[in-house]
Amino acid sequence: MAVTVSIVFGLISMTCPMYQWIWIYSGSVSSGILALTLVRYWVAKEARKNTVPLTSYVLPLEKEFGVPVRVIDTQKMRAFVHGEAAYLSVGLLEHLNWDEVRAVVAHEVYHLKHSPDKLISSLLALTSLTFKPYDDEHLADKYAAKVAGEDNLARALEKLEIAGNVQRIKDIFKSN
Repeated sequence: MAVTVSIVFGLISMTCPMYQWIWIYSGSVSSGILALTLVRYWVAKEARKNTVPLTSYVLPLEKEFGVPVRVIDTQKMRAFVHGEAAYLSVGLLEHLNWDEVRAVVAHEVYHLKHSPDKLISSLLALTSLTFKPYDDEHLADKYAAKVAGEDNLARALEKLEIAGNVQRIKDIFKSN
């Protein structure tokens, strides 16, 4: 709210059109940061609220990769990282076999350990005016293929029906 008031006050008080565009740009970036922060907060809150215990299944993954693995209670096939943990959905665990789940966790662990924070990469995209976020899916796929096997990752991507999965699968086999 304070940002909006500042922008409006700034626009009213400025007479030079260049300053007005700077305020509009600054307001857009600030609004984007606020929106991304709120979305991330809500997703994390929902994930923590719906976590279910499946320790016998995820404990070996936690030990292998050295990160907490949490299971969220939803039938949608989801995998993501937030904070210092990897999150997998019950639906994902029901549709993928052990080796495919391991490939997914390896992919997410790469993001956790090597990728810049999504908020930071989104902020960089907004401030650079390219609106193209830092994308390291290819590197995460390469890591997962190396750790869990190309075939396991390819099958997991097929089952997850992620947009662009056909090209990603081709890239996995092409690059290794």
